[in-house]
Amino acid sequence: MMKNKIQIAALALGVVLVAFSSCRKNDVQKFTSDSDMEITALVQQPEAEMNEPVVEFDNENANFSIVNEGISTDYLADETDLEVAEGPGNGLNDQDRAGIRSKSFIACLRGLQLGERQVAAVKKALGAYKDCREHAIRRARAIYAELQQAYKAKAQRLMELAKSGKISREQLAKGLHELRLNFNKELRAMQLKEKLDIALQNCYRKFLISLKEILTEKQWAAFVACHKK
Repeated sequence: MMKNKIQIAALALGVVLVAFSSCRKNDVQKFTSDSDMEITALVQQPEAEMNEPVVEFDNENANFSIVNEGISTDYLADETDLEVAEGPGNGLNDQDRAGIRSKSFIACLRGLQLGERQVAAVKKALGAYKDCREHAIRRARAIYAELQQAYKAKAQRLMELAKSGKISREQLAKGLHELRLNFNKELRAMQLKEKLDIALQNCYRKFLISLKEILTEKQWAAFVACHKK
């Protein structure tokens, strides 16, 4: 009789443990699936930013320009931005780096109150992220510089025609507006042609996967909520 009771109790305990294990497994799978979707959504955000940049025109120097050379701030953040409030980096001036810190995912990371070990781990991940994207960023900047010079020459020709009276002020304004639109379109087309977006996306995804492993579930949720647009 006692033996039967022990067997029944053991069986009941086994059922409970199996059920608990199954629940834990389902919870882990759900968290992983949700995190994958969140990472994918975050990876897509910089592309939207690069698809619709604001193109400025400096009339005095006949220069077309885009902030950060048309590169998303999420692709420019590095380990120096995590704790340092000011200072140059990546060949950009203090004002540019301040803009990167405030507009990229760095702003959300800085608000998480990371522990000392987490800070070290995130800095390491940011360093790896910077190394991963280095070639793509260098090529993106080269494309931008080449295109900027070409469009400067086009703008100067238009301005010379207007100065000599060969075209009207209205025609000049229209021509410069078209150049502004075409500068953006051609820049994006060249970036896509060289698959720079794919390279940058892959590096960013790797970084976010590493980041998720460093943060607690609560910190990750807060990060995603802060940075998603």
